[in-house]
Amino acid sequence: MLETYATLQRKVANYLGKTNNATAVTLRDNAINDAINQACHENRWSWLLTTTSTALSSGIFGLPADYNPQMGLETAYIAVAGTDNDHIMGRVSVKDLDSYSTSDYVYWLTYNTSTDRYQFNSNQTSGTVVFYYFRVPTELSGSQVCAIPDPQAVVYLAVAKYWLASERDEDNYDRFYQKYLERLDKMKSNDRANNTTRTPLRNPIDEIDGSRSETLMTQR
Repeated sequence: MLETYATLQRKVANYLGKTNNATAVTLRDNAINDAINQACHENRWSWLLTTTSTALSSGIFGLPADYNPQMGLETAYIAVAGTDNDHIMGRVSVKDLDSYSTSDYVYWLTYNTSTDRYQFNSNQTSGTVVFYYFRVPTELSGSQVCAIPDPQAVVYLAVAKYWLASERDEDNYDRFYQKYLERLDKMKSNDRANNTTRTPLRNPIDEIDGSRSETLMTQR
C-alpha cells in the first residue's frame, strides 16, 4: 500500500523516539525526500516508467522536467499509422553522427544550459516520437503519496540519513542503512517477478550497472 508523506513523517519520528511528526523538522523532512530520491535512482523501476509523445520540430525537443538522465531513455520510436511497423530509434554517440544519414532512425542526447533540460536530437525532422523514460518524482509534502511501493525502505533510509546528518552517528547510520539495503534487494526482486516492461533496443551508453551487453546501433 502506498503511503503519504505525512505517514512517512510519523514512522520516521517513531524510529527516532519522537512525537513531533506534526511539526516541520528540517533534517528529518529533508532526509525523507532525500531517501525517496535515492531509492528512485537505485534501479530501472517499472513503477517509474512513463511514456509521452511529441511531434518533432527540426529533429529537436526538450525532454520532460522529471526525466531521469541517469537511466537514459528506455526506448524511442517514430509512430507509423496503420499496420506498418513503427520505426524504432537507436541511441548513438554525438561523436559518430557523421556515420549516419537521414534514412537512419537514430537519436542522441545533449544538455541545454538555457532551459536546464536534457534534449532529444534526431536526424529525423518530422513525425511523432513516442518515448519511454524513467521519471524522478518531485519532493513530497503534506498528504501527497509516495510512489515507492515499499515505504518501509524509505523509512529505514531516512532514519539512517537523519542519524548521520543530525548526530554524525555512523553506527546508527550503518544499522539502518543495512536494513534499507535488505528491503531494497527484496523490492528489486519483486519488481522483476511481478512487473513486465517493454523490451526495447538498448545500448551501453544508457547503462549504469554494466548488466547489459547490447551494442550501439550499427553504423553504415
